[in-house]
Amino acid sequence: KNDRMLDSLNKSVSEKKRERNEMAEKRKSQWGALSELSAQVTDAKESARRAYSSMRKSMPRNTAMGLDALDRIIREEGIVVGEQYFGPVMDNIQLVEDKYQTAIEVAAQNALFHVIVDTDATAARLMRRLESERL
Repeated sequence: KNDRMLDSLNKSVSEKKRERNEMAEKRKSQWGALSELSAQVTDAKESARRAYSSMRKSMPRNTAMGLDALDRIIREEGIVVGEQYFGPVMDNIQLVEDKYQTAIEVAAQNALFHVIVDTDATAARLMRRLESERL
């Protein structure tokens, strides 16, 4: 009777050890996947930062300053992003194919930096603040 109980316990311990080892391997592989995804996110953020920096260099200085001030004004005025303010036109365009990018840039020119808002009232509110700050 004791031998059967001991055998049963040994089997149970062996099974639990096997499960533990499988879980450790799974955890190790998930840590590897997480590390890889973290590296991809870091690379994507850096690429976005470089692209934004490049874009800023391509626009007129006053336009860049105005867009920066606009971000601050929107926060101060409590304007809801995504409901009242949608950002510059360039942020709201999704190209079907990258080959059209240059054509759009040439055709739209500085209009790509115009901002999209929900109503004339929101536009007037933002314009008043920009004008009062002489931007």
